[in-house]
Order: sequence, then structure tokens, then C-alpha cells
Amino acid sequence: MSLGGGPLAHAAALERTCSISGEVSPCSLLVFWFLFRTTHARWSSALVAALFALHPLHVESVAWAAERKDTLSTFFGLLSLIAYTRYAEAP
Repeated sequence: MSLGGGPLAHAAALERTCSISGEVSPCSLLVFWFLFRTTHARWSSALVAALFALHPLHVESVAWAAERKDTLSTFFGLLSLIAYTRYAEAP
């Protein structure tokens, strides 16, 4: 199925992809930071964070303005896990 052609259609698809990766990357960095702080395994944490960034689970929550609450709740949930990890490691 063709949705139309030309360079403008490809540019629009590239812009959407960059927008999605721009919104997911802070959460994937938080996933890496949380896993690295808890497991101290750098490469395993990086692999899981890369899979989290590439997995299309929440594509519609990034692409639609009304569904951005999923991305924000993931972001703040990961921040709370990191804060708890810092609290638990404190003497």
C-alpha cells in the first residue's frame, strides 16, 4: 500500500521518527542509570536500555499528544526508582 510519494513523505516520516526517539531517549537513559546503579553491570544495562529505546511498545503514546501521559509516567516512575535506590544505599 502506498501512502503517497515523493521526498516530502519521506521527510515527514523521518521527522516523526526523530521526534519519537527524542522523547524516548531520556527514559532509556534513566533505565540505563537505574540498572547500572542496581546491578553494576555496564554492558547488560546498556543492552536493556537500548532494547527499551528501540521497542515499539509505546509508539502511539509518543506520537499522539493525548497519550503523552504514558511517557511522563514512565519518566517519573524511573526517577522515583532511582531516588529510592539512592535512599536505600545511603548509610
